[in-house]
Amino acid sequence: DRRYENHTITEPTKVNQSTLSEGKHQASEAGLWRLCIPPLAASGVEWTVVVRCGKEHAKLQHLLIGDVWLCGGQSNMQFPFRKIRPLIRLNGTDAYSSYIRMALVKKDWAPIPKQELQVQWWLLNRHNAAFFSAVCLLFAVEVFKALHGPSPTPETVVPLGLVQNAVSGTIQQTWAPSHVVQACQSAPAGCQSVDPAFQCTDRMWFVDVVNKEFNQDGVMWNALWAPLRALPITGVLWYQGESNGKDPGRLQCILPLFAEALREQFPAPRANPNAEPAAAPYPLPFLMALLAPYPKGQGVF
Repeated sequence: DRRYENHTITEPTKVNQSTLSEGKHQASEAGLWRLCIPPLAASGVEWTVVVRCGKEHAKLQHLLIGDVWLCGGQSNMQFPFRKIRPLIRLNGTDAYSSYIRMALVKKDWAPIPKQELQVQWWLLNRHNAAFFSAVCLLFAVEVFKALHGPSPTPETVVPLGLVQNAVSGTIQQTWAPSHVVQACQSAPAGCQSVDPAFQCTDRMWFVDVVNKEFNQDGVMWNALWAPLRALPITGVLWYQGESNGKDPGRLQCILPLFAEALREQFPAPRANPNAEPAAAPYPLPFLMALLAPYPKGQGVF
């Protein structure tokens, strides 16, 4: 009988174990259930979550309370850290290593929005970092250093969770919801310059679209963004653009609407959820980088 799920959330300490929340929840007809706990102060103290159903149980360990960033796009965001190791070293013993978690979302696509997706969470160490997004990880390291300096403490630190949600060779249309793609169907495909000093010509753009099974309107949104709808996140890093080289005008139309769709889907973060009274919400940060194109074959930017 999978109608009911028991949960226990505990905070391990050196002396004893205290229980934050314990209870029973009824799942929906589809077998889905959700547990919401009160906002907790960010800290580097690890938590454990245990979920029981009859004789079965699942345990989530090494959990931290902090900020979560989604890192999406195409190959530029997917580019792994191991390929820049000769330039930047990560030894796994730096002060920030204990307070950063990484999650890798498995590639998928779907014609309609899905409820589930496969995610693998990792601790930050040299082996795991080698297979994770270099851009996403280096962003987190720089943010962490700027906030906490060289000597963070578990009681005052704000940990960072990183979710890599990127697929090489994908176009913007596949990552946006269907209503956004439809709204931009009539957008001009050619290059549209927003800077009068910049002479924009279609000849400077190039693209070789791959991963054709993924490059259908909205299928990545349905499979990889929709299942995350209940996740409270801090912001989004977006690195894409090359695969839209032949229709930059449509990309220019979709991007702001895509950002709006993300802000509608994800809860607005607050400047300080523990303040009394709570601070007013602000728009979800959406930081993007578009690959600078260059004439194919000339080898210059």
